[in-house]
Amino acid sequence: MDFATGEGPVYSGALIKGSITCDGAKYDVRLGTRYDIYIDGVRTPVKQFWSVRNPKKQANGDIKGTHNTTCHFEGWKKFGMELGINFDYQILALDNYYVRGSANITVY
Repeated sequence: MDFATGEGPVYSGALIKGSITCDGAKYDVRLGTRYDIYIDGVRTPVKQFWSVRNPKKQANGDIKGTHNTTCHFEGWKKFGMELGINFDYQILALDNYYVRGSANITVY
């Protein structure tokens, strides 16, 4: 784990493209490429985009709030990071390294 970014080793080499504000919080926008992805048995480089809250929320008690993925998608576009034109999905990931806890997530 990269303790500077709070991310696992696969993501620690990602580029920080800039920052956006969504749902009242600032996020660093990151761009990385995964080389360990296989599509139909063929090793295929895959670009990945994600937003990392900065500063991170402190894990003292409940962390609550909403997360508007459209805000992130629009923010990524500002840095030339557009998703493909044929996508119909939404991803919400919760990572917690070296901590205990649980998550109760509702997607609307």
